[in-house]
Amino acid sequence: MEINIKAPSREDILSSGIVVVPAINGASWRSIERLGAFAHRSGVYIHHCNGEILYVGQTTRGGQWGTFGERNRRHFQLKASGNSKHHQRLCAQKHPIMVCMFDLDMVDQMVQTSLPFEREHKALMLEQLFIGMYRPIGNSDRISQKLRRRGQGDIDGDSITQL
Repeated sequence: MEINIKAPSREDILSSGIVVVPAINGASWRSIERLGAFAHRSGVYIHHCNGEILYVGQTTRGGQWGTFGERNRRHFQLKASGNSKHHQRLCAQKHPIMVCMFDLDMVDQMVQTSLPFEREHKALMLEQLFIGMYRPIGNSDRISQKLRRRGQGDIDGDSITQL
């Protein structure tokens, strides 16, 4: 089996995306206004701000994680986020927050395999690659919890690939 991933560079990621502002104090969050044509698509997304990758996530249309609009609403709107750590982190940013999105068509082109993987599975591969490469603070909370449950302690370079 062979898997080839042509992932964009960190510089390419940090120089692209759509500016998104957290909705606070009960404000609504309209995904089409915020994300445009990407609102109803699915794939892999990256939150970044001021040269730092904050979070990597993926969505699956019709699945548990929905579309870019649904998923990002759960990060950027206070009520939908349940005031999560990541929402608090986004609200604390002093510079514009960017959301860089790769829809399933883009992911399908970026992840080439010798086996017939579905695009949603390719999105999962790409998400995990980005998390392993960039170790975003928003993902490290979740990874640390998984490692602690396994009795492996803190994150190190070898264990992140085993998740």
